[in-house]
Amino acid sequence: MDVKEFNKKLQVKLREASAKLNIKLNLDEVIPPPDVADAVFEAAIDFGAEVGLYNNDTSRVLQFSRAELVETAHTRKPQFNIGEGKDMVTIRARHFGDKNLPVRMPGPAGVPITEEYYVPLHLSYAKLPEVQGIVPGCLSTARGFKNLAATPAEVVCAMQEAKLLQEVARRAGKPGMPLGEVPMSAMNDPGIIASYAPGGFRATNSLIPIQVYPGLKIGWHHLNIAAFAQEQGIEVWGMAFVVLGAFARDPIETAIKTIAGELALMSFTNGNLLYSATIPTGAIKSYKPVLPTEALKFLAKTRNMEICLVCTAGAVFKAATKASLIENALMAFAPSVAGAAVVSFGESGLGTVVNGSTGMEGKIICETAMAAAGVDDREEANKVVGNVVSMLMQQAMKGEKGKTFPECYDLAKVEPLDEFKQLYADAKKDLREAGIPFKY
Repeated sequence: MDVKEFNKKLQVKLREASAKLNIKLNLDEVIPPPDVADAVFEAAIDFGAEVGLYNNDTSRVLQFSRAELVETAHTRKPQFNIGEGKDMVTIRARHFGDKNLPVRMPGPAGVPITEEYYVPLHLSYAKLPEVQGIVPGCLSTARGFKNLAATPAEVVCAMQEAKLLQEVARRAGKPGMPLGEVPMSAMNDPGIIASYAPGGFRATNSLIPIQVYPGLKIGWHHLNIAAFAQEQGIEVWGMAFVVLGAFARDPIETAIKTIAGELALMSFTNGNLLYSATIPTGAIKSYKPVLPTEALKFLAKTRNMEICLVCTAGAVFKAATKASLIENALMAFAPSVAGAAVVSFGESGLGTVVNGSTGMEGKIICETAMAAAGVDDREEANKVVGNVVSMLMQQAMKGEKGKTFPECYDLAKVEPLDEFKQLYADAKKDLREAGIPFKY
């Protein structure tokens, strides 16, 4: 099938699937009614069976029957272990109002980081007592090579990432801690596979990324990594990227398309974990309608599948600002209430600022996720989210400039400077007043 023909079919079928539901979301209610979530999940199965996935490398469509997608949904592992020795954690499927704490695996996910600061910046996350694992940033240089995609330098950087993260885990006193979405420093098969060579990442404590491209597209890359992961017994860190405002026009269409792509992904990867992120066409990702889209996706999946879901928090605002801390907390709260099994990321500046995230963003999402456990009143949760959004918008008007990691941390001790510690305390105080029930 020609790609233009597939894109046209995708858009038509997505519009039809959404129109059949005849649902209008109230975007002031971040966490939707349960019946809306259930309807969206069923629509996603039907849509996935009609459309499938498009292989860019062969111009062919991978088709999945409805029965196959239903079977995939019902046969995921509700829990699995990741990590080694005393640092092993059990990731368990959670549901709305679940009192069990989510697993905490923050990190500067995808943030470009220079080799000079790679270990201390990650250590600022890993050494936190709340943290059980980390998701790394991208090593921009290694051993004198600039990380360029599809070159030998990418292989070098991916292998160096594996060595440096193991050093981080050792220095944090957590040598067997889980490492999620690794490697982050490679996008292509040679670098990804090389990072799992002897002395690199291990199947026992690492999760390998496989993500469906926007527009429900894949290539040989996805199938190659899926085959490698299954042969090596590596758990998959999976996702279907969907841009809100592109092919999918609103939260309903975005949720339908995302879930369909994720079910198809799990059908050929045999994965048991999914992470979620809603990519907006605009600059701000925590306001309407992004947060309601995230909550809708989480609730639809946690109500209809026993699967481990990862919440990925983050901020538009730069590090060492109150706005960044508040936005990270906001992005962690609603998905954790809706049933996230893991809270992850915790970064600033849209993840684009070199050395631009710190462990304090990771700390706030961990504490917020822990606070969200056991919140089982949908109206109260929506009220809290509304309070935090209002507070964030007021804070955004102050135009805080922000700093990079080496500007706001004592590098020898890998501790935030006193000014940053006070900023964190002030942000947490404001969030508590907004209704987030922190445990301490």
